[in-house]
Amino acid sequence: MTWNDVNAIVLRILRRWWIIVSVLVIVVGASFWGLSDSLDRYETTTLMVVGPNTEMEASEVLRVADLVGRNVVMATYADVMSSPKVVAAGMVATDPTRSDWADYEVRVVQEPDSNVLRMIVEGSDATLTAELTSNVQAEGQATLAELFPIYSITPLSAGEPQAYLISLPWARTIGIAVGIGLGLGVLLALWLDSLLAFRRSAYASEGRSGVAAPVGGVDPQTAVFNRR
Repeated sequence: MTWNDVNAIVLRILRRWWIIVSVLVIVVGASFWGLSDSLDRYETTTLMVVGPNTEMEASEVLRVADLVGRNVVMATYADVMSSPKVVAAGMVATDPTRSDWADYEVRVVQEPDSNVLRMIVEGSDATLTAELTSNVQAEGQATLAELFPIYSITPLSAGEPQAYLISLPWARTIGIAVGIGLGLGVLLALWLDSLLAFRRSAYASEGRSGVAAPVGGVDPQTAVFNRR
């Protein structure tokens, strides 16, 4: 590609600048509209290990340790930790006056091939998300200790839970929208310019190859007059 080709492409884009501006405004406006209705999302991750209760006798500890290795125990612990009973109690402990927790979510999954559970809490407020994590963890430990006293569950995370922003910041989202809008606008401008150029060339070629019809429907070069 030569500089002449580059200049030709730039001139084609500049001729259709209004298309680029229109697409850019639409894409950025849609991004603003989507961000105005969405809330920031924060997340905490807590690791917990399940093992035998060390207060039991040594022989019982070995037997329970063998049972913990079975997936049914870990699956049960994950279900109990994320159950409505435990989560609802944690929400009440976090804020007794709040009734709507629709934008908060608690998930507990088992780490592959281990006795470790991963609890993930998401929410729209960093402080509430961290507090909810601590309260759900405490409620889950109390419930599991009551249901399965032969097991113990111990947090592996040090210190208080910290919530981190996982949704895209406004500036980055708008920057991505501007890039997408400019890209789509340039492609649309080039496509429209090519389409109009093709139509002009097609009409011009038809005009050059067309033959005018003779006046009156008679060709004077082939007309034969019989005069007697």
